[in-house]
Amino acid sequence: MFDALLSRGLAPCLFGLAGVFATCATSDAADAPWRDASVDKATQVICDKATATPLPDADRPNAAEKAGLTACVSRNLYFGVKGPQDYVAARKCGWLEREKKPDADFAWELAGPAVLMMIYANGYGVDKNLPLSLRFACEAGGAPAEIEARTAHIIKLQQSPTGKTLEACAKDERAAATPYCHGVLDICDDLTSGAMGGVCASVASDIAEEKAAADFAGITRSWTPQQKAAFAGLGTKAQAYFDAHASREIDLSGTARGEFYIEARDALKSAFRADIVTFEQGKAPAQTPAAYSAADRKLNAAYAKALKQRFTGTINKDGIRETQRAWLPYRDAFVDFAAIRYPNIAADTVRTMLTKARTKLLEELANQE
Repeated sequence: MFDALLSRGLAPCLFGLAGVFATCATSDAADAPWRDASVDKATQVICDKATATPLPDADRPNAAEKAGLTACVSRNLYFGVKGPQDYVAARKCGWLEREKKPDADFAWELAGPAVLMMIYANGYGVDKNLPLSLRFACEAGGAPAEIEARTAHIIKLQQSPTGKTLEACAKDERAAATPYCHGVLDICDDLTSGAMGGVCASVASDIAEEKAAADFAGITRSWTPQQKAAFAGLGTKAQAYFDAHASREIDLSGTARGEFYIEARDALKSAFRADIVTFEQGKAPAQTPAAYSAADRKLNAAYAKALKQRFTGTINKDGIRETQRAWLPYRDAFVDFAAIRYPNIAADTVRTMLTKARTKLLEELANQE
């Protein structure tokens, strides 16, 4: 999927979502992103002063620890993605990332100073240090407006009496954001750009996926080896289809392309898991061969209409064809899996359910204005 995006001129700039996001803007001064000409002068002065904040050597990883952190990802350690949440390891990894890539756009990679900013602001696994957090907020970079907003946010935290909520919360502007109101800093609190919206959507997706996968493991735990093997094969076909739909049938021409891609992909993931639960509970409405034939005709009509549509942005006929070619193996793999796991459910029931879901997406494409 990412190679296809690259061939369409979308340069990679973010680990984990390379090619999905717009060509990420690079600061005019990569090693001092707050000196970008678009950052307001007051923020530039604040950040210039913040660079004098001492860097605590005791908080950095030693040589032995560095050897064990060569492949670390501070974002994953901080949020508990692809492994347990570990703030101490996230801090040490963040320091290492900062050393390895001094010219990186850390905010858009959510690495190094971007993670250290949150750790020191919140006192997670280390003493709280808002002046140091401010320094890292400046170093992290990102869109000029985000640099301004994050530094202003941390200064408000410095000025806010202990135990008191931020002024914005007192004014009901962010009353629902409980962690924010109680002084917990998150890099996504102050996003202003489409690129950062994609980064934050990626984080939210990863966290949700961890929980969903853990919950879903309870469903599959009692399955036989044969059923698990069939499901693994289905999963491969499902991922190919989900990626094809999200990258070829969604308009990714804007700066928020990363967020749109993730939203579309995750919607299909959620529907997929919901379908499995429906079958597990025996709640799938039985369908006849005639019902499937009718659903298939409707799908073909929607597909033909979608191919005649004149799209703007990145959606095109070839992308719809590629996605349809990815959907067919997914449908067939689902039918094969269901025959093993749910032998009492007719294949036409499975086909009809999947066909109706695909038809709905095609109709949305066909009816775009």
